[in-house]
Amino acid sequence: MWFDFSERMQRTTAPLFCLPAAGEREICLTSFRERRNIVLIFLHELDCPDCLRFLERLRVERSALQDEDATVMVIVPQKVEALESAPVEGLPYPILADPDGEVRQKY
Repeated sequence: MWFDFSERMQRTTAPLFCLPAAGEREICLTSFRERRNIVLIFLHELDCPDCLRFLERLRVERSALQDEDATVMVIVPQKVEALESAPVEGLPYPILADPDGEVRQKY
């Protein structure tokens, strides 16, 4: 697995955010504080071929991520409307819209 779930990283506090997701809902990082390992994936966009291949690899690696008690969130610099028509059916992770890149800049 290419993620670092070492004890040092588990104690790293992430900047807080709330972002819209597909399905007219909002996901806030505070909902996951102290409960799980959070893996944030920042993609270029949802129609990027390399990004789609990466998402497929995440789907394949799902059980390994679950073994690490990890919650994955995918963040893209697109409007929430673009998420509704994205070619990522069945992805087991939420895709969050960060159209202005404000959350990306925090990391």
